Amino acid sequence: MWDAASGKEIAALKGHKGFVWSASFSPDGARIVTASWDNTARVWDAASGKAIAALKGHKGAVWSASFSRDGARIVTASDDNTARAWDAASGKEIAALKGHEGIVTSASLSPDGARIVTASDDNTARVWDVSWATQVRGSTLRDRVCREKLAGAEAFTLMEAADPILDGLEGTRPCDRVGPLSVNY
Repeated sequence: MWDAASGKEIAALKGHKGFVWSASFSPDGARIVTASWDNTARVWDAASGKAIAALKGHKGAVWSASFSRDGARIVTASDDNTARAWDAASGKEIAALKGHEGIVTSASLSPDGARIVTASDDNTARVWDVSWATQVRGSTLRDRVCREKLAGAEAFTLMEAADPILDGLEGTRPCDRVGPLSVNY
Protein backbone atom coordinates (compact mmCIF):
# COMPACT_ATOMS: atom_id res chain seq x y z
CA MET A 1 0.00 0.00 0.00
CA TRP A 2 1.11 3.52 -0.68
CA ASP A 3 0.50 6.78 1.18
CA ALA A 4 -1.19 9.03 -1.38
CA ALA A 5 0.13 12.23 0.18
CA SER A 6 3.78 11.20 0.30
CA GLY A 7 3.80 8.45 -2.33
CA LYS A 8 5.57 6.16 0.15
CA GLU A 9 4.75 2.53 0.72
CA ILE A 10 2.72 1.95 3.90
CA ALA A 11 2.73 -1.85 4.00
CA ALA A 12 3.59 -4.92 1.94
CA LEU A 13 1.00 -7.70 2.16
CA LYS A 14 3.13 -10.85 2.20
CA GLY A 15 1.96 -14.42 2.68
CA HIS A 16 0.67 -15.71 -0.65
CA LYS A 17 2.72 -18.43 -2.35
CA GLY A 18 1.72 -17.47 -5.88
CA PHE A 19 0.77 -14.55 -8.09
CA VAL A 20 -1.75 -12.15 -6.55
CA TRP A 21 -4.51 -11.46 -9.11
CA SER A 22 -6.73 -8.98 -7.31
CA ALA A 23 -6.92 -6.83 -4.21
CA SER A 24 -9.75 -4.70 -2.84
CA PHE A 25 -10.62 -2.75 0.29
CA SER A 26 -13.55 -3.46 2.57
CA PRO A 27 -16.22 -0.73 2.42
CA ASP A 28 -14.94 0.84 5.66
CA GLY A 29 -11.33 0.70 4.47
CA ALA A 30 -10.19 -1.28 7.52
CA ARG A 31 -9.43 -4.55 5.69
CA ILE A 32 -8.14 -5.71 2.34
CA VAL A 33 -8.91 -8.99 0.55
CA THR A 34 -6.50 -10.46 -2.00
CA ALA A 35 -6.92 -13.35 -4.45
CA SER A 36 -4.03 -15.56 -5.50
CA TRP A 37 -2.76 -18.30 -7.76
CA ASP A 38 -2.03 -20.30 -4.57
CA ASN A 39 -5.74 -21.33 -4.32
CA THR A 40 -6.45 -18.92 -1.47
CA ALA A 41 -7.83 -15.49 -0.77
CA ARG A 42 -6.47 -13.64 2.24
CA VAL A 43 -7.84 -10.91 4.48
CA TRP A 44 -5.44 -8.26 5.79
CA ASP A 45 -5.56 -5.41 8.29
CA ALA A 46 -5.27 -2.30 6.10
CA ALA A 47 -3.50 -0.19 8.72
CA SER A 48 -0.77 -2.67 9.67
CA GLY A 49 -0.65 -5.01 6.67
CA LYS A 50 -0.90 -8.01 9.00
CA ALA A 51 -2.75 -11.13 7.85
CA ILE A 52 -6.14 -11.70 9.50
CA ALA A 53 -7.40 -14.84 7.73
CA ALA A 54 -6.69 -17.23 4.87
CA LEU A 55 -9.80 -18.29 2.94
CA LYS A 56 -9.07 -21.91 2.00
CA GLY A 57 -11.35 -24.27 0.10
CA HIS A 58 -10.83 -23.62 -3.60
CA LYS A 59 -9.11 -26.35 -5.63
CA GLY A 60 -7.70 -23.89 -8.17
CA ALA A 61 -6.32 -20.37 -8.48
CA VAL A 62 -8.54 -17.64 -7.04
CA TRP A 63 -9.03 -14.91 -9.66
CA SER A 64 -11.04 -12.36 -7.75
CA ALA A 65 -12.20 -11.57 -4.24
CA SER A 66 -14.40 -8.75 -3.02
CA PHE A 67 -16.34 -7.66 0.05
CA SER A 68 -20.09 -7.24 0.32
CA ARG A 69 -21.42 -3.71 0.70
CA ASP A 70 -21.70 -4.14 4.50
CA GLY A 71 -18.27 -5.81 4.76
CA ALA A 72 -19.74 -8.91 6.42
CA ARG A 73 -19.11 -11.31 3.54
CA ILE A 74 -16.53 -11.98 0.86
CA VAL A 75 -17.10 -13.66 -2.48
CA THR A 76 -14.35 -15.37 -4.50
CA ALA A 77 -14.06 -16.75 -8.05
CA SER A 78 -11.76 -19.62 -9.03
CA ASP A 79 -10.17 -21.90 -11.62
CA ASP A 80 -12.04 -24.78 -9.95
CA ASN A 81 -15.24 -23.61 -11.75
CA THR A 82 -16.81 -22.35 -8.50
CA ALA A 83 -17.50 -19.16 -6.66
CA ARG A 84 -17.60 -19.19 -2.87
CA ALA A 85 -19.10 -16.96 -0.22
CA TRP A 86 -17.25 -16.48 3.06
CA ASP A 87 -17.97 -14.94 6.44
CA ALA A 88 -15.54 -11.99 6.51
CA ALA A 89 -15.24 -11.96 10.32
CA SER A 90 -14.40 -15.64 10.80
CA GLY A 91 -13.00 -16.56 7.37
CA LYS A 92 -15.31 -19.59 7.25
CA GLU A 93 -16.92 -20.73 4.03
CA ILE A 94 -20.67 -20.07 3.82
CA ALA A 95 -21.49 -21.50 0.39
CA ALA A 96 -19.88 -23.02 -2.70
CA LEU A 97 -21.62 -22.25 -5.99
CA LYS A 98 -21.26 -24.97 -8.63
CA GLY A 99 -22.71 -24.91 -12.13
CA HIS A 100 -20.21 -23.23 -14.43
CA GLU A 101 -18.44 -25.45 -16.94
CA GLY A 102 -15.31 -23.32 -16.98
CA ILE A 103 -13.11 -21.07 -14.89
CA VAL A 104 -15.03 -18.51 -12.85
CA THR A 105 -13.12 -15.28 -13.42
CA SER A 106 -15.22 -12.83 -11.44
CA ALA A 107 -17.85 -12.82 -8.69
CA SER A 108 -19.68 -10.02 -6.94
CA LEU A 109 -22.40 -9.72 -4.29
CA SER A 110 -25.46 -7.58 -4.98
CA PRO A 111 -25.84 -4.46 -2.80
CA ASP A 112 -28.43 -6.23 -0.61
CA GLY A 113 -26.28 -9.39 -0.32
CA ALA A 114 -29.10 -11.61 -1.60
CA ARG A 115 -27.50 -12.53 -4.94
CA ILE A 116 -24.10 -13.29 -6.37
CA VAL A 117 -23.27 -12.69 -10.03
CA THR A 118 -20.47 -14.75 -11.57
CA ALA A 119 -18.65 -14.55 -14.91
CA SER A 120 -16.95 -17.54 -16.52
CA ASP A 121 -14.88 -18.54 -19.51
CA ASP A 122 -17.75 -20.95 -20.35
CA ASN A 123 -19.30 -17.89 -22.07
CA THR A 124 -21.90 -17.32 -19.36
CA ALA A 125 -22.62 -15.04 -16.48
CA ARG A 126 -24.90 -16.45 -13.80
CA VAL A 127 -26.95 -14.91 -11.02
CA TRP A 128 -27.34 -16.99 -7.87
CA ASP A 129 -29.99 -16.47 -5.20
CA VAL A 130 -28.04 -16.97 -2.00
CA SER A 131 -30.07 -14.81 0.35
CA TRP A 132 -30.72 -17.60 2.86
CA ALA A 133 -27.08 -18.73 2.81
CA THR A 134 -25.18 -15.45 2.76
CA GLN A 135 -27.19 -13.70 5.43
CA VAL A 136 -25.65 -15.99 8.04
CA ARG A 137 -23.24 -14.05 10.19
CA GLY A 138 -21.23 -15.94 12.75
CA SER A 139 -23.08 -19.20 12.06
CA THR A 140 -22.28 -22.08 9.78
CA LEU A 141 -24.46 -22.83 6.77
CA ARG A 142 -25.28 -26.17 8.40
CA ASP A 143 -26.65 -24.37 11.46
CA ARG A 144 -28.83 -22.11 9.31
CA VAL A 145 -30.12 -24.99 7.17
CA CYS A 146 -30.93 -27.17 10.17
CA ARG A 147 -32.59 -24.37 12.10
CA GLU A 148 -34.64 -22.80 9.30
CA LYS A 149 -34.89 -25.09 6.29
CA LEU A 150 -34.79 -28.61 7.67
CA ALA A 151 -36.13 -28.43 11.19
CA GLY A 152 -37.28 -31.98 11.87
CA ALA A 153 -36.24 -33.25 8.45
CA GLU A 154 -34.59 -36.65 8.17
CA ALA A 155 -32.51 -35.93 5.07
CA PHE A 156 -32.19 -33.68 2.05
CA THR A 157 -34.76 -34.41 -0.62
CA LEU A 158 -33.86 -34.80 -4.28
CA MET A 159 -35.26 -31.32 -4.99
CA GLU A 160 -33.19 -29.73 -2.20
CA ALA A 161 -30.05 -31.59 -3.33
CA ALA A 162 -30.57 -30.15 -6.85
CA ASP A 163 -29.79 -26.68 -5.47
CA PRO A 164 -26.18 -25.79 -6.49
CA ILE A 165 -25.32 -24.98 -2.87
CA LEU A 166 -26.52 -28.40 -1.69
CA ASP A 167 -25.43 -30.40 -4.75
CA GLY A 168 -24.55 -34.00 -4.00
CA LEU A 169 -26.07 -34.13 -0.53
CA GLU A 170 -29.24 -36.08 -1.40
CA GLY A 171 -30.07 -38.58 1.34
CA THR A 172 -27.54 -37.17 3.81
CA ARG A 173 -28.46 -36.19 7.34
CA PRO A 174 -26.78 -32.77 7.63
CA CYS A 175 -28.27 -31.92 11.00
CA ASP A 176 -26.44 -34.88 12.58
CA ARG A 177 -23.05 -33.52 11.43
CA VAL A 178 -20.65 -31.03 12.91
CA GLY A 179 -19.01 -28.22 10.98
CA PRO A 180 -19.86 -26.12 7.96
CA LEU A 181 -22.03 -27.52 5.22
CA SER A 182 -20.84 -27.11 1.65
CA VAL A 183 -20.87 -29.07 -1.55
CA ASN A 184 -17.36 -30.23 -0.67
CA TYR A 185 -18.34 -31.48 2.79
